[in-house]
Amino acid sequence: MSDALRRGANAVVLVGTDAADLEAQDFHSAFEYLQLPDRAVLLPSMDGGYVMIGMNRAPAARLNRGIQWSSGLELQQTRRRLAEAGLQTHLLRPRLDIDLPADLRRARRAKLI
Repeated sequence: MSDALRRGANAVVLVGTDAADLEAQDFHSAFEYLQLPDRAVLLPSMDGGYVMIGMNRAPAARLNRGIQWSSGLELQQTRRRLAEAGLQTHLLRPRLDIDLPADLRRARRAKLI
């Protein structure tokens, strides 16, 4: 992500492969918000993490350093790191990600997969 921004991309968005119910509007909202300077966007997952992260300026330090993955604290810790990097963060509507068998069952019941 940082490499693309340093090479001239106006904004970059990364999405997890386990996001079951993303919609086109999620991408539209993310890129719309990223038109403002020094911004980041996170699309929370329902388990305390996130399924999308985007930004329009590369932070000076690596954002993922010190994040406790699979802890339920990922969103909170990443928001703190983004703020430390001087990026104002906008949260989109939470979405389901599939990490556990129960998540898969929930996605199937909701006819997401």
